[in-house]
Amino acid sequence: MTRVVVWTPAVREKLTEFRSKRFTPLETLDFVAQVVLETEDLVKNPVVNKTYTE
Repeated sequence: MTRVVVWTPAVREKLTEFRSKRFTPLETLDFVAQVVLETEDLVKNPVVNKTYTE
């Protein structure tokens, strides 16, 4: 299954405007997309997202 991050036009523009000596705008966009997907996996984990009460 392929998952895709859907960017709003404003966010996509900001990410592709990023300039670095080490990374291209596309590499930056890919990196941020990977972080978003990994974070989503983490918060969907039932152990991590369980609400603890005293």
